[in-house]
Amino acid sequence: MNPPVPRVHDEFSYLLAADTFAEGRLTNPPHAMWKHFESMHVIHQPTYASKYPPGQGLMLALGQVMVGQPIAGVWIMSALGVLACYWMLLGMVPARWAAVGAGLLLVLPGYQIMWGQSYWGGTLACIGGALVLGSIPRLQRTIRCQDSLALASGATILAVTRPFEGVVLCLLSGGWLILGWMRLGWPAWRPLVLQVLLPICGILGAGAWALASYNLAVTGSATTMPYQVHEQAYGMCPLFLWQAPQEDRQYRHFTMAKFHREWSMNFYREQDTWSGIIEAKWAMLQVLGEFWLPVIAAVPLLGLPWWRGRKLRGPLMVLCLFWLLTQVTVWNLPHYLAPGFPLLLLVVVYGLRNLSVATRGWAWPVNPVSLLLMGQMLLFAGAAWKHETSPRTEWQYARQAIQVELSDLPEKQLVFVDYDADHDTLQEWVYNRADIDSAQVIWARGISPEEDLKLRAYYPDRQAWRLAADADSPNLRPWDHPVKSLSVPSSRQ
Repeated sequence: MNPPVPRVHDEFSYLLAADTFAEGRLTNPPHAMWKHFESMHVIHQPTYASKYPPGQGLMLALGQVMVGQPIAGVWIMSALGVLACYWMLLGMVPARWAAVGAGLLLVLPGYQIMWGQSYWGGTLACIGGALVLGSIPRLQRTIRCQDSLALASGATILAVTRPFEGVVLCLLSGGWLILGWMRLGWPAWRPLVLQVLLPICGILGAGAWALASYNLAVTGSATTMPYQVHEQAYGMCPLFLWQAPQEDRQYRHFTMAKFHREWSMNFYREQDTWSGIIEAKWAMLQVLGEFWLPVIAAVPLLGLPWWRGRKLRGPLMVLCLFWLLTQVTVWNLPHYLAPGFPLLLLVVVYGLRNLSVATRGWAWPVNPVSLLLMGQMLLFAGAAWKHETSPRTEWQYARQAIQVELSDLPEKQLVFVDYDADHDTLQEWVYNRADIDSAQVIWARGISPEEDLKLRAYYPDRQAWRLAADADSPNLRPWDHPVKSLSVPSSRQ
């Protein structure tokens, strides 16, 4: 299986973080000619870095260091996600049904293909959510240090992947834990302090220190996240529905202006009325269901009282409140809500279990649960076949082909990318390695003849090209301007 080719802006940003970490740095110094390298979801001041929390980038860096391919980090996360969800389910259902839930993840297209074959998936946040949620029923029954450590580790993972959704899930899980203690009896103070509070504070304290150190390196402030720096420089669409857009933002490149003022803001404008909010949230809920709910395994949820039983009341309440409280954000894509995905998996497993109980006396030639799981396997096989055999004709494959072609040349290369006025801003060619100056191929925005000549003079030892990205068949043409003696920065930071 070949590594996937990045397509979405977020993927390139995460790959930048992975490349940075793999080279042994937390961030990169700002480039002297950084205005040519601006792109979506990347900051260039005060340092050059991804805007996202470091969790996903660290796992991609692990794959890059281990086998030279960031996607290996995604595959490691996919395996760990199955194990984490199995562990979570073991705390709430018998081992046989926990295995059914873990097996279901192995044949869930959204999990294995959309998340498992891209660089921007929600698997790591799912792992964090599973660790937090799996620790709650265990701590309600018995106070053990290892469960406290699992809870704190999951919360730390959420902090470095999905901070807002992670806070929501942790607060709801804490409420669920306290309600359980109120019903079953409060633990003694000594084990509560020594085996719950101290381990949790230790792990969370270490995680907070590490995250603050990362923020300090990237933004110059331990309490300012790279995401905040990016939004202050480029963001127009607000994060929460009640916030006002920053419509006074100025951009140096028309494609970035078009992305922020039109594409991003359209989601906000669609939700500026109550009817618009309901319509948008319903549409996103449908996307969520198509992505998360296994089609065949969801059948028992339609006709069985799967919500019955005291054991499911707490998780179900957390799931519903988690979804409701996270709807205050403008965006609600599946990987945003990944921390709550293990709860939906639990609901599906309960539905299958109840189906098995309800049909136990029926004269079925094949167990209905086994039949549903086999059907899900067939659906997954079809989705995987479609994914692997779909034509590779989209723009990212053209970019990748040019990247490979130029990488094989003996000289280092510089590509100026030119866009048409009607350019699709989701097709962004200008992304670079962490160490721009040492990269074999550098992608740069064409700004103006004068500015482009400065960058060309900055790299006199590189072969330069121009690329019309919106041509019917994007191809390179040699740079047709001579290098002039210009006043350009003398150092390449």
